[in-house]
Order: sequence, then C-alpha cells, then structure tokens
Amino acid sequence: MRRLLTALPYLFLGLAVVIAGWMAWSIVAPTWGGIDVDGESAETTSTSAPTTTRPADWVESCEVVMATLMDGGWAISEEAGGLHQATADAQAGVHSWYGAVDIAEDRLIPLLQGLIDSAEQVLAADPDTVSRIYAAAFRDAATPLLAQAQDLVTSVIDPNTVQVDQSAWTAWWADWSGSLQQLTNVLGRSLGSARNCPD
Repeated sequence: MRRLLTALPYLFLGLAVVIAGWMAWSIVAPTWGGIDVDGESAETTSTSAPTTTRPADWVESCEVVMATLMDGGWAISEEAGGLHQATADAQAGVHSWYGAVDIAEDRLIPLLQGLIDSAEQVLAADPDTVSRIYAAAFRDAATPLLAQAQDLVTSVIDPNTVQVDQSAWTAWWADWSGSLQQLTNVLGRSLGSARNCPD
C-alpha cells in the first residue's frame, strides 16, 4: 500500500503529460496538412466539417441546443489555435501562408457557417428562453468571425501570390482576436447557463 501511495503522484504526472501532449498535438497537427517539405501546398483530402443529421425536433430540447452550440464553439476555438500556429510559422518563415489558408477554408469557415446555421434554426423554431438567448449570442459571435475568415483568404492573404501585406495583416489580426474573445466569452457564460435548461 505504501508503494502504491508513493507511486500515485508519478502516475498522475504521467497522465497529465499524456493529456497535455494530446492537446498540443490536436492544435499543432492541423497546421501541417496541405504543406509539403518545401512549404508549398500539397494535395490533401478536404477536411470540411461533416454535415450532421439531427432529428427534426432537436431544437425543442434546451440541453441538446446548448450542447450543439457549445460543441460548435469549442471546435472553432480549437481550429483558431491551429490558425494561430500556422500564421506564426508563416511569419517566422518556417512554412508558407498555405497552412493558414487551408485551415481557414477547409475547417474554420465550414465550422463557423455550421454554427450560424444551427443558431438560425433554433431562432426560427422559437423555443424556450435559454435556447433563444444563446442561439442569438453564438450567432452574433460567429458572424464577424466568418466574415473575417473569408477576408483572410480573399484579401489579407493574396489568393494569387499567397503573400501578406503586413499592415493589412496587423489590422486583420486585431479584429480577429477581438471577435474570438467574444466567442470565448459566450462559451464561458454558456457553461453555467446550460444548467438553467428546463428539460
């Protein structure tokens, strides 16, 4: 028993290292997709978010609505971490801007559009108050992020040269960071408010 108690801290430490490594890899790994060793775009299979088929009455359950909206928000936050790493690599000259374009086009834009569509479905169904409040909050947080992600791949990063004007990039990054913080705030509030669901 004494040996077991002595070993427990090391077991917990090992588990924490494994979890931290998995989380880091989940953020960094997407930045490598679509880039070959020379930093150029490689042929990849599209990683667009799969279309989820939900029952027609899914909006009638506050718990399902909140879980759906929060899942979408967390997925966007995770991909935003990948975008941050890809842009940092591009600015450092480690890779080209193709990595950022791939993440924005193949993952962030579909996820943002999906979250907005889900929120609009909830609002159109006019369910209970908690669902309506958070559907509007998630939609309002995701809408500017969607426009900014689209701007990134159409104007901030030149679609022909895949180069970036530094002043345009600085302005874009400030706007993106502010909008991402709004989504983070909504996610933080929704964790507690989900407990107020009547069902």
